[in-house]
Amino acid sequence: MAEGQQRLFNLQAQGEAPDENLYTTPGKFGAGGAATTWLVVTAEEVASSLRRYAELGITRFILSDTPYQQEIERQGRTLLPLPREEVVPA
Repeated sequence: MAEGQQRLFNLQAQGEAPDENLYTTPGKFGAGGAATTWLVVTAEEVASSLRRYAELGITRFILSDTPYQQEIERQGRTLLPLPREEVVPA
């Protein structure tokens, strides 16, 4: 098993919401470690979470959900217009 996949399983074992905005429930029903966490909150709260993760050293994020077209349009309308420093520190 890949290291990242094992980390997701370990995170999932901590409970459904190990972080104030991070939910691991999708992993119980998903593709065995792929796309198994969700940030389920407003765009401003997602930006806050991404900022905290960036401060921990995370440099890349994959933001996606289904239906893909509607979700990417929603992210484009709500998350991307936020000033970059509100989302991820420079």
